[in-house]
Amino acid sequence: MGAGIKDEGKAFLVYSLGGGFFTVSIFRISNGLPKALCHEGDRKLGGYNFDLALMHHLFNISGSGFALSSKRYASIYKLKSLAEQLKIGLSKREQVEIDLDFNDYLDMGLEHNIKSKFKHVLSRTDFENIISKDVEKTLSLTNKAIQGAGLTKDDIESIMLAGGSTKIPYIEQMLSDQFGKKIVRLSNETILKGAAIYGIELPEPSVEKSCGQVNQEGGAATVQKNEAYEESDSENKYKHMWLNEFPRNLMNAQSMWTKGNQEKSIAILEEMSVQLTKFIGNMHSTRGKMFMQLNDFDHAMLCFEGALRHIKDDKNAKHAYHKACSNKGRLLAKKGVLQEAATVIKKGLVVEPDCRGCSEFLKDIEDALRSKRSSGEFRQRKKKR
Repeated sequence: MGAGIKDEGKAFLVYSLGGGFFTVSIFRISNGLPKALCHEGDRKLGGYNFDLALMHHLFNISGSGFALSSKRYASIYKLKSLAEQLKIGLSKREQVEIDLDFNDYLDMGLEHNIKSKFKHVLSRTDFENIISKDVEKTLSLTNKAIQGAGLTKDDIESIMLAGGSTKIPYIEQMLSDQFGKKIVRLSNETILKGAAIYGIELPEPSVEKSCGQVNQEGGAATVQKNEAYEESDSENKYKHMWLNEFPRNLMNAQSMWTKGNQEKSIAILEEMSVQLTKFIGNMHSTRGKMFMQLNDFDHAMLCFEGALRHIKDDKNAKHAYHKACSNKGRLLAKKGVLQEAATVIKKGLVVEPDCRGCSEFLKDIEDALRSKRSSGEFRQRKKKR
C-alpha cells in the first residue's frame, strides 16, 4: 500500500470489490503516513452478485426462467461456479461460447421450464450490461465517500484497486471515465503489509466514526428474498479485522516481545484471541445467511450452530438459528417426518424459548405423534384378538 502514495498532503482512494462486499476508502498522506478520511460500502454487493446476475441471464435466454430457490444448494453451487468461469473468461476475452447440458447442473426432474441443451455466444458487452446497475451503485458510493471526506474528485491523486472483481475491465474503465485518475492495482499482499506497517485504521461504518453508513440492504441479484437477521454491531465492528487489526496487533505483539515487554505482548495476543473468536462467529453467521437465502436450512442450521459456539450470547445469531430450525421443522412436518420435525423445532426453542408459534406447532406435532402411536397400538391389539 506504500507504493505510489508518498506525497505529503495528497489524497488517494482505495476501491475494493471482492467476492462478497464492496468498500471504498479515502486516505490522505499526513506526516508520511496514510490517514483515513472516510469510508463507504455495501456488504451485500460483490462478485457474488455478478455471478447470480449471470445465472439469471442464462435462465432467461435458455427458457422462460424458474425460481432458483426451488433448487437444491448443490445445483445452485455448480451453476454459480459456471457463472464465475464465464465472468473470468469475459474479463480476458471479448466473447465466450456457451455449450452446455443443464442436466449436468440441475435435477431436471424438478419443476422447471428450461431447455436441456443450450448453445449461446455471450459477449463482453452483454456481461457489462448485466452488471452495469451494480457497478453504478459502487460509483455512487465512491462519489459519496469523496464528498464525505470534504473533497472533490479533482483532489484525488490516484485510485487504487483491490479485490478480485476489480479485474473486470469494465470496472476499471468506468472508474477511469468518471474520475480520470491514475489507477493502480493492489495485491492482497500489498494491502496486508501496508495495513500492518502503517497501522492504518479504516473508519468503522458508524455514525460516530464514519462519514457514511455501510448499506445494510444492498444486493442486486439474489436467489430469493428470505428474512434474515439484521447484522449485529459485533459483525459490523469486526468487518475489517482480517485486513487491519489482526496483522497490525500481531506485529505489535512481536515488537513488544522482542523489546522485553512480554506481559504487554501476551495481553495483546489475548485480546486478539477474544476478537478472533467473535470474528469467526460472524463468519459462520454470514455463511448461514447465504444458505437461508437459498432455503437450504440444513446448512444454515450448521452455520448458525457454529456461530453460537463462538458468540453464544449474540441475539441476532440466536434468532437466525431459531428461524432456520423453524423453517426446517415445518418442511419436515409437511413431509410427514414428524419425530424429526419435533426434534428440530425443539432445537430452535432452546435459543428462543418464548416463541409462541413454535411452541404451539411443537404441541400439534406431539399430539399428532401420540395419535399415531395410539392408532398403531389399537391396530396391534386388534390383530392379536
